[in-house]
This record gives sequence, C-alpha cells and structure tokens, in this order.
Amino acid sequence: MQDLDKVEPAVQEAQQGDSSLRSLSVILFFSLAVKSIKKQNLVEIKNLNNPPQGVKLTLESICLLLGEETNDWKSIRSIMMRDNFISTIVNFNTDDVT
Repeated sequence: MQDLDKVEPAVQEAQQGDSSLRSLSVILFFSLAVKSIKKQNLVEIKNLNNPPQGVKLTLESICLLLGEETNDWKSIRSIMMRDNFISTIVNFNTDDVT
C-alpha cells in the first residue's frame, strides 16, 4: 500500500493536465493497486458465503474479461484462488477487449 501512497499525488496532479498523461497515471495507479493485492485478501473474500453484490459483480466481470465462465459464486471463488489470478489481471492485454 505504500506504493499507492506515492502514486496517488501524481495521479491527482496528472488529472489537472494532459488527458494522455491522465490516462497513463490512472493505469499506473490501478496497476499498482492490483499488484498490492495479497493472497490473504483473496482468501478473506473467498470465505464470504454471500458477498456484497458489488464484490460479486466486480469479480464476475473480471472473470469474464479473462475468458472464464462463471455461473455462481462457487465458480468465481475457485477462479480467484488460482495461483496466477493476480498476475493474469496485471498482465491482461486490454487491446484484446472489443
């Protein structure tokens, strides 16, 4: 989380300037945010029997972007507990999204 503290002021500054710089700053911020997710964070979410709708919708959307079929919370939980889940998100090529 310390990395995010360093990046956040830069993001705020960039939001006042050039739109391409603003986009780059936002991408950097969220990239660092995803990289800061620990396995324990995922375990805490996985242990929720009935997660808040926003959490479930977010994870379902991520799974769909990654090309994973999700039918229910159980399948989402199994996908997010894979060892490569975070790295797959970090290395996701947004150019492939149509």
